[in-house]
Amino acid sequence: MLNACIIGWSIEDDRDLFHLLDDHVVLRSIDHTASAYQYVAQSMPEFVILAIARSDTIVLRLFRQLQRVGRVCVIVVDDAQMTAYHGRNYRWSRSAPRSAQGMLTLVDWGARLLASSAAEAGRRSRT
Repeated sequence: MLNACIIGWSIEDDRDLFHLLDDHVVLRSIDHTASAYQYVAQSMPEFVILAIARSDTIVLRLFRQLQRVGRVCVIVVDDAQMTAYHGRNYRWSRSAPRSAQGMLTLVDWGARLLASSAAEAGRRSRT
């Protein structure tokens, strides 16, 4: 299973947004953004989910750092919609309405990109 880290708010605060993900990803919520940076750097989950309305400078710094790394799918949630970013400099992005189905769509899209990136890295290592 894939891992997802929700930063800045609790899963229970928005349970209806995340309930369709139970069979797809292991969700971990980090309420205190100060510990989020260290957790993401150490565990490097496949998905990092950020709430733009609840963001502070640490969350914004983390968003920029993950943009340079390019190995994580970042999903930014606002009041009406969500946008997933993947790849170095967030080369690929996809948006969906803020709903459980929209979140599932973005996670499925990100999982496909992560799988294709891993396959490409495997091909490069064999040559």
